[in-house]
Amino acid sequence: MLLGVFDNRKIQLAIIVLLTSLVYSNTLKNSFVIEDPVYISDWKLTQNLANIPKMFAGDTAPTGNVGIYRPLRAVFYAATFRLFGGDNPFPYHLLALAVHLSITVLVYLIVWEILCSKVSSPRSSWGPFIVALLFGLHPVHSEAVDYLTANFDAISYIFFFGSFFFYLKWRLRKWEAYYWSSVILATLAFFHFEMTLTLPFLLILADLTLVRGPALISSKFKVQSSKLGVGSPSTASTPRRQWSIISCQLSVVRYFPYFVVAGVYLFVRVVVLKMTIRSDYLAGSFYLTMLTMLKVFVKYIQMLVLPVDLSINPRLPGGISAWVHPLAHMERISNQSIFDPIILFSLVVLACLVLAIFYFKTKQPVVSFAIGWFLISLLPVSYIIPQGTIFQERYIYIASLGFVILLIFGFDFLFNFKFKKEVKEFIKPALIISMFAILAFYGIRTSLRNRDWKDSFAVWSKLAGQFPDDVIANFSTARIHAQRNNFDAAIDHYRKALAVEPRLFEVRYDLGGIYEKQGKADQAATEYQQTLLINPGYDPAKEALDRINNNKVDTWKECRLSNEVTFFCPSGWITLKNYGLIKIREPEGDFIIELTSDSRGKNQSIDDYLKSPRDNLGQLANEGLAQIPNFDKAYVKVWKRPISTDNEPISADQLLMQFFLFKNDKVVKILVSPGDSPRMVKFDRLVSSLKIE
Repeated sequence: MLLGVFDNRKIQLAIIVLLTSLVYSNTLKNSFVIEDPVYISDWKLTQNLANIPKMFAGDTAPTGNVGIYRPLRAVFYAATFRLFGGDNPFPYHLLALAVHLSITVLVYLIVWEILCSKVSSPRSSWGPFIVALLFGLHPVHSEAVDYLTANFDAISYIFFFGSFFFYLKWRLRKWEAYYWSSVILATLAFFHFEMTLTLPFLLILADLTLVRGPALISSKFKVQSSKLGVGSPSTASTPRRQWSIISCQLSVVRYFPYFVVAGVYLFVRVVVLKMTIRSDYLAGSFYLTMLTMLKVFVKYIQMLVLPVDLSINPRLPGGISAWVHPLAHMERISNQSIFDPIILFSLVVLACLVLAIFYFKTKQPVVSFAIGWFLISLLPVSYIIPQGTIFQERYIYIASLGFVILLIFGFDFLFNFKFKKEVKEFIKPALIISMFAILAFYGIRTSLRNRDWKDSFAVWSKLAGQFPDDVIANFSTARIHAQRNNFDAAIDHYRKALAVEPRLFEVRYDLGGIYEKQGKADQAATEYQQTLLINPGYDPAKEALDRINNNKVDTWKECRLSNEVTFFCPSGWITLKNYGLIKIREPEGDFIIELTSDSRGKNQSIDDYLKSPRDNLGQLANEGLAQIPNFDKAYVKVWKRPISTDNEPISADQLLMQFFLFKNDKVVKILVSPGDSPRMVKFDRLVSSLKIE
């Protein structure tokens, strides 16, 4: 009775949407990452809807992103900027979740048409339900959801899957509105993202594998005995298909509009706009490129079967990274041979998949369809036409549908296999538990993966942790640490980058800047000199050296508030120290910084500590959270205190700033006066260097 409730399609769709939304709910707090600001916040073209004609004329990507013709995507960027602006990532992440949910619902409807159309068995709906759940929760989709720039590409998949769905509806019911709806959606997909250009071939695949006369293959399935709705095919003979011009199984006229629209897109892009390839073949060789792509196809299967340790810049066996750039060690590609064991294995796997398409075409057509779907949908990123990036998680978004259909088909096959009675009593519960375990594993892994996309620092630090020799990851992580004044961590990552590529002048220059901020003039000068040895024309390094040589750089010294609390302060400032307190004063002026160490009670929360009675320093003007590196939480209070002069009892109000910095149970209290002094720049540097060891 309870299971019967879940056979209702509306309830199934509600569960799919609810669980998928729950798993991706932690993305809504994520920030813009990597290229998101370039496309969303800073792309001037999309900040004015009057530029839409320019988008269709070829201006469809920000400066530096060449060879891209995606006019409809640019229109979506413009429309969302008009709606949401370019500063708040929340509505964009909400849109990204809505896009993924829409595609997941379309997957449910497509699989329903494939497996359940014209079938009266109530149990048959479990196949589409579980396939859609697997698709919605699969961790490999997290990049296409969390990375907003990738998600704007994924909007095209709504049109793609919608077109395929209406085509199946038309093949089954022959209502012309379905057919032309499919063609219109295909047009939108093609002009949004070139990954969707495989659609006409997938329609042919569907006709070759799923169609039996006027109906879909599901009408031939014996699903009455199937719990999942996949079942086994009828033993009835299949009519032989023949090609013709007008009406038959494989009609040329049927596919003609799709190929015409795809041809128009390619003509505009290649002939009119001269956009052909985005890069060269790997190591300048088509042969070596194809050897690499053999590994890639197997890597994609691995990502789908065991989606652990996913990465924004994954690697192939042999250390080949997904990104193609001057630091990517292209010699690792050049050193490949077709006789390498991993390449031979990959070749065997690919050959077996192709042979399986033909072997199962009449025995298990859904298997042929699923494998064919997986392989065909990857053709645009197979590097037959160089695209600039070897492989990415988001490239298998469409292809993953083939995988989840195969997975559910395998479960159904085992579920209905004629085992001995005692074996069957064990197998069926084990399969059900296994499916729940897989769904739970997918959901948990996806939720954890979403955290890796929290902000750019999370993205780069995750990559640097996965591959400590990744130069770009270490360089990017170091820069963010430096911006946050986490100088020791920044230096560590810069050194890791230099260990791999010692002649990176940008790294040397940034290191010099850190040492200069720390008051280590000699070390800063050394790094600037190394910068100029690598790149003699780099003017910023010349200016920095001149600044140091002219003694324009402050020197700073390390100070210790207690055995556990250290910081840096200007060497020339007057420092007075008592137990648990340090007062720092500018030699000529009235700028004073007082630091005091304290601790919270054993069971005292941060909020309780802040609410406990404190010094009254005047009139409380403002208070709130502050962003201070190296501490769990920081709170600031701004006070106004009357000051007087010899001539007037009260001449003005002095601003005081009181900081409370929390790390575990330790507290550092800081009082700064005046809080509006130009010397606050030096205070910012001082407080950023504070650490509790």
